[in-house]
Amino acid sequence: MARRWSQKLPGSSEARISRRKVTGYLLATGHPVGGAEARYFESRGFGLEAPEILESALRTIAMDGTVIHEDATEWGRKYVVVGTIDAPDGNPMTVDTVWIVDEGDVPTFVTAYPTRREK
Repeated sequence: MARRWSQKLPGSSEARISRRKVTGYLLATGHPVGGAEARYFESRGFGLEAPEILESALRTIAMDGTVIHEDATEWGRKYVVVGTIDAPDGNPMTVDTVWIVDEGDVPTFVTAYPTRREK
């Protein structure tokens, strides 16, 4: 059963973010699944020429963001973590990130997308 609450991502200081996930998905505007997110991140100033900027922003969300959803999956515990970061365009942006934590392991980054919640 899924739980909703406000907490920090366990093991966030050790979170793993694959460069390939960032460059081959989140910043790949031609990707058939992640292209929409890539175009959004690109519109906010993130790009393939400096993927470490997005990686750093994702790490900031992992460490400082708030868990808004947790659920058990076949791959481990899935956490949705929301956080606000300063985009390279100079404006703040709120992003949902998804992390998997297998038992006894550190969080592994899965995906990110702009937060779309009604206020």
